[in-house]
Amino acid sequence: MQPYREMPCYSNLMHIQCSQERWDEDEKRSLSDEYQQLLSDDDDRLTGPGGYRLVRGCGNSR
Repeated sequence: MQPYREMPCYSNLMHIQCSQERWDEDEKRSLSDEYQQLLSDDDDRLTGPGGYRLVRGCGNSR
């Protein structure tokens, strides 16, 4: 998540989230913890894309 914190944008999160199917359970849990921290951050540049990616998921699924 460090690249996202340095340059918060939707595409950075998309790449992170879409690659998580190859991760083990500890890595997925760590990502979940990071999302919780992002969503509680005071910086809207971090919270906006983070919330959107959680709701939208990976790809164009509805």
